[in-house]
Amino acid sequence: MQRFPNAFKPILDKYIKYDCKVFKLKNENNGKIRVYWKEKHGIEKKPGKVYDSPFGVVRQWELPDKLDRNDDIDYIRRRAIRELNYDNSAKIFLKFKSRFWEKDSRPIAGGSSSTDLPIRTMIYPSYYKDDQGNPDEDGPAILLGSYTWANDAAKYSPYPQKENVKLCQKS
Repeated sequence: MQRFPNAFKPILDKYIKYDCKVFKLKNENNGKIRVYWKEKHGIEKKPGKVYDSPFGVVRQWELPDKLDRNDDIDYIRRRAIRELNYDNSAKIFLKFKSRFWEKDSRPIAGGSSSTDLPIRTMIYPSYYKDDQGNPDEDGPAILLGSYTWANDAAKYSPYPQKENVKLCQKS
């Protein structure tokens, strides 16, 4: 999960404040936004920009009526920020020695299977093909062994990665 944001660190690191918590945005008269955050030694307030934050974090901020000259944060937007619901999801990828699902009498090349077992949904890759559309024998043998969300995904959250793979393989 951290590879994408960490790719920006060499360029943006001098602008990033670590171990801080934004708690307020205030619209300045000059059209800029002042960002207020708490550090270990007190409160800082400086002109700044917040480009991306999860709504679960934004809903805790004190927001101005306008974030820029043309953008009212009206009732509907405030309500959307306040009421947005996040849910669990889990994807467990499995690596095998061979793509056995393509070698059966009825080979599977792409698509998904649904089940009432704990894995719920299994996704078969469709991109291991040569130029003629035949299965590429040399490609990796990886499939999405379990794709779950909501309550079905919650059962995977307390376990470490190896345990989740075992749970998936059992199904």
